[in-house]
Amino acid sequence: MSFKVKVIGLSVLSALVILVILILNKKAMEEKVIVAKEYSYEVVVVNPSIEEIKDDITIIGNVLPNSEVNLISETSGKVLAVKVNIGQRVSAGEVIAKVDDELKKAAFMTAKVNLEKAKKDFERIKNLFNENNATQNDVEMANLNVTAAEAQFIVAQRQLNDATIKSPISGVITDKFINVGSTLAPGMSVVNIIDDRNLKVLLKVPENYINNCRTGQTVVIKSDLYPQKSLNGKIFSITPKADFSHNFNVEVVFKPSQRMPLKAGMFASVEIKSEQSRKALLIPRNAIIGSLKEAKVYTVVNNIAILKDIVVGKETNGKVEVIQGLNESDLVVVAGQNNISNNATVKITNK
Repeated sequence: MSFKVKVIGLSVLSALVILVILILNKKAMEEKVIVAKEYSYEVVVVNPSIEEIKDDITIIGNVLPNSEVNLISETSGKVLAVKVNIGQRVSAGEVIAKVDDELKKAAFMTAKVNLEKAKKDFERIKNLFNENNATQNDVEMANLNVTAAEAQFIVAQRQLNDATIKSPISGVITDKFINVGSTLAPGMSVVNIIDDRNLKVLLKVPENYINNCRTGQTVVIKSDLYPQKSLNGKIFSITPKADFSHNFNVEVVFKPSQRMPLKAGMFASVEIKSEQSRKALLIPRNAIIGSLKEAKVYTVVNNIAILKDIVVGKETNGKVEVIQGLNESDLVVVAGQNNISNNATVKITNK
């Protein structure tokens, strides 16, 4: 056999081997495709349920004092004494500070003397009038002098009193803005006082829950600082008008407790329980794909997984209210949804 014939024979043999390999690979790929097409992901499904729920809500708010006063000076002069410190408790009428009042005392004494003189002059003119030795005009002018002197006396007395600055409420000093030797002027801050004998929580309640609130209603107050404790409070006021965010201001008042010592400036959560129940369509929380704001779920139709957008409402006891997107007859995937995609073939294992 010649060399040329051998080469041709080897070439034909190689071609046959390659052809056989290609045929076998194609068959293997087709078998994989068939297997893939026949493969189904196992899932667990439930039907949405209609249940009675209450629109209980929990809202976080700021703890505030029942009343707060930023005491403003109504006088001018040098501060001679400051009687309080930050954190000190004061009573209504207690002296906070003393301002130099020497000139104010002099003005008060002058006004007092002028008033006494005007009154005596009025009595003298009135007696002369009764004896026909003075005119009606003289009496009227004397009476006007008394009125003017009384006004000057009131002003001088007020200015003298304002030199002793007193607390208008009972409470605790939270800030002090003056020191001995400071020069005060009308309108300057002296101290800040809060009444912490009663506290309140200011809440922003959304419009869809405001009908669950009424004045006098008992609520439960909690804090992350004291997770195992709670206090009872009462709704004190509800604003009749919502703000631009469609929230209503609701004030909840409560008594401070040593068992749960909340202070002004802290955060607190308030649970407002609804007094009425309503029917709602619910699904388990673990059926939700993604966040509640952009909620999605998988439903199964003819063994095909269908990804659906839904609108959810209240979350309660591990379940979520479905406002839009589902009905009672839908099969909602609650287990196995992490392994599937839209239009995937699935096998229901609990039906």
